[in-house]
Amino acid sequence: MTSKNLLCLPTEILEIITLHLEYTYEVKSLSQTCQRLYIIADRCLYKYYAKECPPHVLDRIVMDDNMDALHKLLVNGLNFHQYFRITDRSTPIIFTVDKDLARIAELLVAHSEVRLRSDQYQYAPSIFDPARREYDRDLQKALCRAAYKGSLGVLKVLASSPVVTGWYKAIALRYAVKQSHLALAKYLIEEGEVNVNQQIPPPSFFEMYLAESANQESLEMVKLLVNAGADLKCPSFQRMEQSPLCIAAARNHGAIVQYLIEMGMCFPRVKLSDILGLEKFFDLPGYTISNVVKVVDLREIMAGPEYQACGSYARSCFYRLIAAWNDLPFYQECWEMRDSSDWEHLTSDFETAILHGDLTLARYIIDEMVKSEEIGWREWSTVLSYTLSYASVPAFEMLLERASLDRVKCRKGWKDMLAKARDYPKHMEVLLHRGYLDKTRDICILKNMLPGAFKVGNLALVWRLIEHGELDLFDTLNGPDLGYHEQTVLQIAAYHSSLETFQPFLATRNLTLDPNHPAHCAALVSAAVGTNIDVVGYFLEKGFEINALYPSPASKEDNVREALTIQVATAWGKVHGRFGESILEAVTAVMVFLLDRGAQIDTTSSQGQTALSIALEHENSKLARMLLSRGADPLIALESRDTFSALEELIQIFMEEEHNVSYLDMLQACLETMAARGYRSDDFLRLMPSIEGTLSRPRVIPRLEDSPDSEGPITLPYYEDENYVRWSHFYLIRELRKQYWRVTYPAN
Repeated sequence: MTSKNLLCLPTEILEIITLHLEYTYEVKSLSQTCQRLYIIADRCLYKYYAKECPPHVLDRIVMDDNMDALHKLLVNGLNFHQYFRITDRSTPIIFTVDKDLARIAELLVAHSEVRLRSDQYQYAPSIFDPARREYDRDLQKALCRAAYKGSLGVLKVLASSPVVTGWYKAIALRYAVKQSHLALAKYLIEEGEVNVNQQIPPPSFFEMYLAESANQESLEMVKLLVNAGADLKCPSFQRMEQSPLCIAAARNHGAIVQYLIEMGMCFPRVKLSDILGLEKFFDLPGYTISNVVKVVDLREIMAGPEYQACGSYARSCFYRLIAAWNDLPFYQECWEMRDSSDWEHLTSDFETAILHGDLTLARYIIDEMVKSEEIGWREWSTVLSYTLSYASVPAFEMLLERASLDRVKCRKGWKDMLAKARDYPKHMEVLLHRGYLDKTRDICILKNMLPGAFKVGNLALVWRLIEHGELDLFDTLNGPDLGYHEQTVLQIAAYHSSLETFQPFLATRNLTLDPNHPAHCAALVSAAVGTNIDVVGYFLEKGFEINALYPSPASKEDNVREALTIQVATAWGKVHGRFGESILEAVTAVMVFLLDRGAQIDTTSSQGQTALSIALEHENSKLARMLLSRGADPLIALESRDTFSALEELIQIFMEEEHNVSYLDMLQACLETMAARGYRSDDFLRLMPSIEGTLSRPRVIPRLEDSPDSEGPITLPYYEDENYVRWSHFYLIRELRKQYWRVTYPAN
């Protein structure tokens, strides 16, 4: 114990202490005193930390299943107010679901129950206060996610809480049934007392749990619901689209069909309204409508007065149902009884036939379209687009065979196809084979077809296009769709080809890559910015220098040369939307590949920027975090007036997006680097925004004792008015500032 508490002290102090100690018991007494002081200080520090625990630390404690740490924080007054302000969640309970962390969930649920029973919850002054419905909302989200993921432990904790109402449990049962989690559904029914005959909370295709279970091909789930008292004669089951028996039959779930029939369920009588209700299932894969509706039923409906009086929409649904039948004679029989306005339904029938792979019916529909004088360019354009959207080359060939070229080459569909030729190389191959493009010398068509041919690795099509257009590998193809500017055939190949395609492509022309050839260097850049790692590696194997400066495609007119790391970081800019995440990961992977092979991480661009500052400028946090972890310098260009350093880019992000906390760990690392470099307070304050009334700008230091010459750490005051301050930044940036000041001006 003595060594534990005293050996941490400097040797000089230990020597002084031992000179004043005469007996062993005095050493023990000092040790006990140190231990008591340690316990008191540790408790006080933990209470302070609990009040201002950063959200990302709290999330990590929960995800690591560190129950002791969470319990200690809660006991010491953990404040979730800041956590809500930053994350918009009352607690991190959602993170307990994926790993089924039931013990952690139990602690957080208990905390939520206490908060929800408090007066602050009942009489909160603001609807934005985290003591209000945010606790309810987060418990509901966690319960639904647990039911969806199959996390039985967390679900039991949440469902047993008096805070979670029956409505929440009913929603959870919908997810459990949909995912076929039998144990969770059984618990919610038996322990959660969810009524299996209540309607499923929206949104859902189905109104009852039994209908949903019949759709999922889970016989055991169907049996569980039936044994729990599911009403087999529910009125909604009289509609075919809601009948568990009809749904199971349409989904080809024979065992469920047999079980429900044994339990006394019968198929409902087919009505015209059922045909309209089944319309939502026509285009879904895995549904066989002919298992539910028979030809005799349809003939009976067609002969009735209700069908004769129905409108265009009802007839459209009726024809689509027949088209999904894969029964050409019956479709012909119905088509011969058509009304004068039924021509407009042919295009949707063609789509249904293509979806179900019925080319015989599709051919018949095209023949009928050719006969009709009512079909215009819009209809032909629609039919052509269906052959593209469903990637049906046989349907495309059939369309070219049976319809005249003038009809098929309608304005919109044909132009869309040619404009996006890179996405339809198989269709383009058909056009070349049939001679439709033999007289075409439109460079726009050819340059759009080449990327698609390279993507699918069809070298025969590639050489056909090159020969057809009389192109050389170094001929320039102009057009905005090829990237920043004009590109050569070699660049397109390097950008879009796999290595298995690229190597034979070069071998066919006996082309050896030359590091001194400008066109070859441009192809390497294309491969790099296209995140084509294997092809980049092939260039490097052929002697291309990884740290050389290559012409930048972004500014060819200025003949600017940049390193590959700079070009990769710059290429994609700010990426948002559905595919943004995969692009950012691909860019990061290319950069890792280059660094692993010796690329210099702190190379600057012609504008003085590093790959790190460019990544932050483009808000590519994945790339920036990787570069910083590998030792990229965040202070390069800090003294420049023309270029932002990485640290300044981070501050700029906080100015523009105060809610974005994904860069906080990087900001802390940058500030620590800055402090270690010996920057003074005026250098640090120079980086702060100049907009009055924002968090990041400290007030002017009015008092002498707050000046940099004073001893001890300096605490700068801030604007704490909620109209100006985002709590997501206030606490953490305040602490980061304090850390910096303590390092810069340590106490004497």
